[in-house]
Amino acid sequence: METQEKLKEAFARYLENSYTAEDFQLIQDHFQQETEREALYSLIADELNGTSANDVKRIDQILDNTDVYISTELRKRKATRNVPLYRTMYFRIITAAVLIMGIGYMFVLRRPAQAQQLTVQVPYGKTMRLTLPDSSKVYLNAGTTLQYPDKFIGQNRTIKLVNGQAYFDVKHRVHDPFIVQADGVKVTVLGTAFEIKSFASEKEINVTVGYGKVGVLPNIKAESATILLPNEQAVIDKFSHNLSKRKIAPTDIAAWRQNKLVFQDENFQNIINALERKYNVQILVSNPKLLQQTVTMRIDNQPLPNVLEIMGYSNNFKYTVQNSQLIVIR
Repeated sequence: METQEKLKEAFARYLENSYTAEDFQLIQDHFQQETEREALYSLIADELNGTSANDVKRIDQILDNTDVYISTELRKRKATRNVPLYRTMYFRIITAAVLIMGIGYMFVLRRPAQAQQLTVQVPYGKTMRLTLPDSSKVYLNAGTTLQYPDKFIGQNRTIKLVNGQAYFDVKHRVHDPFIVQADGVKVTVLGTAFEIKSFASEKEINVTVGYGKVGVLPNIKAESATILLPNEQAVIDKFSHNLSKRKIAPTDIAAWRQNKLVFQDENFQNIINALERKYNVQILVSNPKLLQQTVTMRIDNQPLPNVLEIMGYSNNFKYTVQNSQLIVIR
């Protein structure tokens, strides 16, 4: 019984390509010394995680591929006890080759189909809601590009925020972490709601937690994650990888989902970029001094002229509309 358990463990490590020389010797000796189909059947069935009708058929195919060769060689060995050394070595080579062939064939059968990577791009002037394969919900802001698989395989759920701003409402799975990669930053959760903003045109990445707990690695070389709790935001510098935390009002988190504009000490150029994405227009700033300013504002859903009037009053600028798609701020 103990030998069978060791064999099973060695067999599992072989399939994972992490076996030792001792493991291989144990498996090889097993095939050379016995051909008990029932024991081998049970061993393979365990590795296939079940014995459905399809699994039974596949197991039979594997056994058929090995039995005929191994049984033949065993009969030959019993018929001539005093075989030359080269015959014994020949038998070992054949047995090892058949074992590798059979296990390799089974590994191909067990290997899940590769997931297809899907890409979603949200145009300017639009937002989008998306349901992921695990039933997690994602809200994408204008100008966002997201990559995700058509199915999650293995023990983690990994997607990539290529560019943009997204709010995630993650389905809780205690053994399957949900991972978002964004410009070198890695965000890991189990089940929570959080927002990531990572636009290529901006120098910082923001990660904000609505509820639950979020781990943030500011770069792939970081040794430990920074933990964020509800209503906390991490601000990561893309170049230095420095991370700082600050408190955020619950109503400010992903306010764009309700068509609101919320900015706290935001760079003026970032505000202009956000307006271009939201209203699908082009805005030129002819006064370079404005680009040194920061903006703090909270505005409910308003047409663009109203927003520009409010900003112009607080930041001391005027604007003209050249056409429906071009606005000049001076």
